[in-house]
Amino acid sequence: MEKSKLFLILGVVLVVVLGLFFLFSPSKKKKVVNQTTNDVESYKEAVNGMKKDSGGFNDEVVKSSTSLFDDGNMLSYDEIIDKASKGKIDLVSELWTLRNKCGAEMTVAKCNAMIEVFLNSNYPAPANKHLAEIFSKYLDYEEYMRSTPISSDLPDKEKYDLVQKYRRKFFSEKDTKLIFGYEEAKTDYSEKLGAFFDNTKNDKFESRQKDYEKFRRQVLGDYYDTVVQNESPFDKYQTELNLKSADLTKLSDSSKKDQVKQMRVSYFGKEANGRMEKVDEEIRLRDTKLADLKKEEDKFLSENSSMQAEAKQKKIMEIREKYLGKDEAESYTRIENIDNYKP
Repeated sequence: MEKSKLFLILGVVLVVVLGLFFLFSPSKKKKVVNQTTNDVESYKEAVNGMKKDSGGFNDEVVKSSTSLFDDGNMLSYDEIIDKASKGKIDLVSELWTLRNKCGAEMTVAKCNAMIEVFLNSNYPAPANKHLAEIFSKYLDYEEYMRSTPISSDLPDKEKYDLVQKYRRKFFSEKDTKLIFGYEEAKTDYSEKLGAFFDNTKNDKFESRQKDYEKFRRQVLGDYYDTVVQNESPFDKYQTELNLKSADLTKLSDSSKKDQVKQMRVSYFGKEANGRMEKVDEEIRLRDTKLADLKKEEDKFLSENSSMQAEAKQKKIMEIREKYLGKDEAESYTRIENIDNYKP
């Protein structure tokens, strides 16, 4: 990787990581049920303890579960199935939304039992049985995944293939798609996208764009509309940039720059484009600086091949500090050592 771009990327990554930390760190005032363990047997015992001798669930428990989980925006069974089958809602995320309403004072087993009571009591038969069955099987799957390690030595593709296989141990193919279909379709799409771009790399934009939409519809299926709706401006920009790559390579530098600017303004606005152009210029200046540094280093090394290693390294560091400053010269050296490392 070019060191200039790596410096910038490291900075961007730091900002993003800090941003995500503060964005997703739970509030200190928010009590969330501890879900680090899942005792399935305790959950089943808790469910049985909430039942009446005559059948059904205790009226007070039903009332409590409804008060706890029903926020007035409860979807009907048909709405749940329709939205989940199109990727518009994520059933696992919905489960965690319910769990987070239990509070830290409630045990995992009781929280899960209250969710089952809620599903059984607030949806008509046979919909309630289907939802409760999916929930119960998900708890078994969740426990199985926690207790079944997947070797870190396996390639990512093989790891994910195993996860998909394990899911189908607990759920029918229909329910697997209902719970995990959107995620699996997006993963399949991501795996095949590189091959699509490679196979069409010489095609013109208009033809390539049509083939791309056909490819997306074919791979994503029922989830196509949701993926398109959730696509970020940056993803759209990157996609158009890739689709136009063959056309852009035929343009002069000036025309190519104008085309890219038009795309950036279209997706991000004039102000953001200005910031992106500033970054482009910083990268260009850094590349020039590094090229000059490398040229001086090579000249020095060729003229001083017999110099002792310690003296040679000291002079190399002086050259780097001349172009980059002390701190960046040290970073540059560390990155170079990583690039040249051979175990």
